[in-house]
Amino acid sequence: SILSPQEITSPKYKHISKKVSKSTSFAVVINTFKRPDMLKLSLDHWVNKCGRKSNISQVFVVWAELDKDPPKPEDILPPKKKKLRSSDKDEEQQQKGKSLEDEPEVEFLRVPKDSLNSRFLPISNLKSDAVFMVDDDVRIDCASITAGFEAWRHFPNALVGYYPRLASQKLGVFESKAEMIYHTWPIVFAKQKFNIILTKASFFHKKYLDMYHDDNENPKEVLEYVDAHKNCEDVAMAFLVARKTATSKRNEYCRDCPLYVHGKIKDEGLLNGISTSGGKLSPQGHMEKRSQCLDEMISIYEDRGWNFPLFDVPLGDQSWHHNFWWQNTPSNFYEWFSVGNMLM
Repeated sequence: SILSPQEITSPKYKHISKKVSKSTSFAVVINTFKRPDMLKLSLDHWVNKCGRKSNISQVFVVWAELDKDPPKPEDILPPKKKKLRSSDKDEEQQQKGKSLEDEPEVEFLRVPKDSLNSRFLPISNLKSDAVFMVDDDVRIDCASITAGFEAWRHFPNALVGYYPRLASQKLGVFESKAEMIYHTWPIVFAKQKFNIILTKASFFHKKYLDMYHDDNENPKEVLEYVDAHKNCEDVAMAFLVARKTATSKRNEYCRDCPLYVHGKIKDEGLLNGISTSGGKLSPQGHMEKRSQCLDEMISIYEDRGWNFPLFDVPLGDQSWHHNFWWQNTPSNFYEWFSVGNMLM
């Protein structure tokens, strides 16, 4: 089990604290598609509101609109609001003289293919080992993102994020074509365990971007499945990271296991998104498709002679903020209403 932040910095665990990542900043990678207003809000949050004070050094936007040139950052990024005292002329002049070097660098990444796999393409000019992947409709408050980065620094080989999920054998109460069922927060809480961290808001090491497109690490059949079904690229990444870190689960201190960070999150995709409104108990439902993709990816792994990679970890132990079991809560209250596959 993991240690609390207080324990991890104590002299007793010097051997662990020495392995903390030396990265002092991270890059935000925003996934967006044909939502300029949402993208503008996202950029304003990560660049202006959080920015370098939250250890963000770079912001990348994955641009998959193949028929349209990406905008210039200065044309879409809202101006930063300055809090100035009207009586302090010197401070005002000093603020006006500040350059954009005080803000994270913003770059649009024009990808060659409109594919969910494109969000995991390697980025040539990353300045940090730490990548924070996030959808344009998800905004974590600045204190929570700082805590998440500190958690990743202690767990640099793990998927560290704000949305834990559980893949487990079906209960059989309701019919499902899938053998392995994809569960959201209510079952994670009920069973007090998880084995997936969603990449819609997660930290991971940049090395996984290269591995994702390496057939020896992530079978090309997985990428083909993601393209064909336009779903489950995050499950594919969870499988990849779990397979690469599976040996760590045998250690007393599981510093490579997936880690949940509770945060304060505004997620505009929860109420209007497919994970809640589309989570119906039917073969056509989004949640059922997620379960079917688990089965398919397991089959692809078996064809390679690989075992099912995901391994369960206790919710309490694998949470950056330690709580009693009944105190564990989701990062967004509306996660409680994502109930699509509860009885499958």
